[in-house]
Amino acid sequence: MDTRELLQEIWEARTDYLDEIIREDSRYQGILDEQEEKWAEVKSLNLSKEALMKMMEYADMKAAVGERYANLAYALGFEDGLSLGKM
Repeated sequence: MDTRELLQEIWEARTDYLDEIIREDSRYQGILDEQEEKWAEVKSLNLSKEALMKMMEYADMKAAVGERYANLAYALGFEDGLSLGKM
């Protein structure tokens, strides 16, 4: 197994573990609840389908930026950990 394959296996194992953690994290779950409340408020505004779709596209892009940032930060931290191990 080469280094890239090993790193991919570690990445998958840790992100699977992260899924377990967030299921039990009360702050994360609270944010999900607030998200649902905000969505209900948005739906109650009776916006046009076009306005709602644009809003959803915007929200998707905001989420994608956050996800990419988190992935890059995780990868950077992982590389830092590997570098420390070589010292």
